[in-house]
Amino acid sequence: MKKVKNIIIKYGSTLAACAFVFNFMAIRPFCNFFFHEPEVPKELMAYKKDK
Repeated sequence: MKKVKNIIIKYGSTLAACAFVFNFMAIRPFCNFFFHEPEVPKELMAYKKDK
């Protein structure tokens, strides 16, 4: 368990940055990936340029 905790601490910021980029790509109008997301969270729309 200690080894897993150290890995999370070491790579946690990288994982968070990747998740942010992935979500940003999901809200673009010309999305590169296929997503099934019937409801987009309001907080995610704060990062969209053309509101």
